[in-house]
Amino acid sequence: MKNQNPKNSHYLFPSAFNMRNWWTFLIFTLLSFPLLSQTPVSSNGALSVNGNRIVNENNEVVSFSGTSLFWSNDGWGGEKYYNADVVDWLQQDWEISLIRAAMGVEEPGGYIQNPTSNKNKVTTVVDAAIANGLYVIIDWHSHHAEDYQAQAISFFQEMATQYGNTDHVIYEIYNEPLGGSSWSNDIKPYAEAVISAIRAIDPDNLIIVGTPTWSQDVDVASANPINENNIAYTLHFYAGTHTQYLRDKATTALNNGAALMVTEWGTVNASGDGAVAQSSTQEWVSFMEENDLSNANWSVNDKVEGASVLKLGASVNGGWSDGMLTESGLLVREITRNWENGSNGGGNSCDPTAITPVYRINGASAVTSSQISVTAGDNLELAPTAASGGTWSWTGPSGFTSNTRVVSFSNVQESQAGNYAVTYTNNCGTNSQETISIEVNGAGGGGNETCQNPTSVSVPFTKEGVDEACFESSGNISFVNSWSVDLLEINGVDFTNKWSNSMPAKIDGKYYIRYSSSVGWGHFEMSGSSNNTTSAIEAKSGKSVIYPTPSSGVINIEVDENESNEQLNVNIFDANGNVVYQKDISGSSNIKVHTELPAGVYRIRVANDQKILIDQNTIIK
Repeated sequence: MKNQNPKNSHYLFPSAFNMRNWWTFLIFTLLSFPLLSQTPVSSNGALSVNGNRIVNENNEVVSFSGTSLFWSNDGWGGEKYYNADVVDWLQQDWEISLIRAAMGVEEPGGYIQNPTSNKNKVTTVVDAAIANGLYVIIDWHSHHAEDYQAQAISFFQEMATQYGNTDHVIYEIYNEPLGGSSWSNDIKPYAEAVISAIRAIDPDNLIIVGTPTWSQDVDVASANPINENNIAYTLHFYAGTHTQYLRDKATTALNNGAALMVTEWGTVNASGDGAVAQSSTQEWVSFMEENDLSNANWSVNDKVEGASVLKLGASVNGGWSDGMLTESGLLVREITRNWENGSNGGGNSCDPTAITPVYRINGASAVTSSQISVTAGDNLELAPTAASGGTWSWTGPSGFTSNTRVVSFSNVQESQAGNYAVTYTNNCGTNSQETISIEVNGAGGGGNETCQNPTSVSVPFTKEGVDEACFESSGNISFVNSWSVDLLEINGVDFTNKWSNSMPAKIDGKYYIRYSSSVGWGHFEMSGSSNNTTSAIEAKSGKSVIYPTPSSGVINIEVDENESNEQLNVNIFDANGNVVYQKDISGSSNIKVHTELPAGVYRIRVANDQKILIDQNTIIK
């Protein structure tokens, strides 16, 4: 169409001088606009699953890092951070690329009790995430989702109708199934029903499915996967509790072809409290980076516990100074700011990348050092860390080579002592190198020189109470656990007050175990398979259970019906072995215990006059 207004024609046909300025301005604007508007979602678009990885719309492998809000439940304290200002601040200051709205379900104040209130909190966060160009996880934050399948279907149908046409939304349909939930019989059928309802409305947005045992048994789920498109599986960990054994389960799942997402993780213990496990956190971050696992840290809240990223009283509208962040908050912010995939620009440095030498002996806690001293027969794992995305190579004595980051030596021998050179090549092709020196000491007289006349026991085996004793076993130990003991030593290796599934080498075909406890609640147990020796104590009943774990203070106890007609004694002990709850019950196989105990780890023991029926740990949030 011709210009109908010659008077204003200079706006369309500028002079030669103005034309040059005009084009300069136009080109600058066109080039600058995508940079100014770039967000994780605008850069990557719709997410999907390709093999065992999550990819963007260009089929490029991506991962994203962000935070999870606390339970949305009314009156729980964390709901005050479900607002747009918090999402804005986390995007601007923490540079998150995804956020998780953890909508509580069956617990008091949750969706089942107050559906409108909880749903409104979720949509507020989702709308703010979309406005900021972030990916957002809509989490059905339940430990018993299969009991609320109809409500879950209704909720996710509504979410899919409202948000299914956006690339931002990820559906997490089951937070953490408990340890007693079966993948094949409980979780998978529930998931398939909810997925079918979502797919009828939203055919392609990513769906994340919880896995057994607080979303840790991803290997179990991967062996019997869900036959639907764009499905990934939930992996949860807390660095103070979960170590290499859980990463091994994740590796198995990935090798089985399952895509994973860490929708919840913590820097502290699984109870949500305790000190920040710096070294273990770094190991987990490296694992997530190397395997392209998107992740959301638990949690944005000011509750007085180690997992909270905020100190008590922190603003409900963001704008937090360093002084308002907890130790965990400062660490997590550093992680989200430096996450490579899904960030707004950035990139790898072409300078050499520092290598942090990390090792672990016999499954014990990780140690940061390049000088290592082990005893012949130990199991040694070298697990150095650096920025993600690069490659690793090793050389060492006797022609040793490897192209993996983590290398393991079982039953280390003196011939393996020497200097090992590890090289890391970052994404720019720049190399950095670290030399790790290993000293191997002779095994000496073995691990039984202080165990005189040990008692022969089978596996599994449990020892409790005040005693100084020695045992020997030729069985195969899969894991050991102990608490409140003064000493637990197996073949000379210290396992005092810890859980471990990494055993030292047998000595003359046996494990020699030293046990010492000065308190009545000292406890040691080992699990595995026996070589036909006789157990020293009676096995506990396998038909009695407690749930949920974690709980909000209401604990359900189911007792074997054959024992329920007897007088039962329920005791709860704190971490120091003090009895903090006691109750006598008779004539019931289903017991509900209401406690007002503070958050922490507790021991629950249920017994009759003849034997202990239940003796296990539980967590109260």
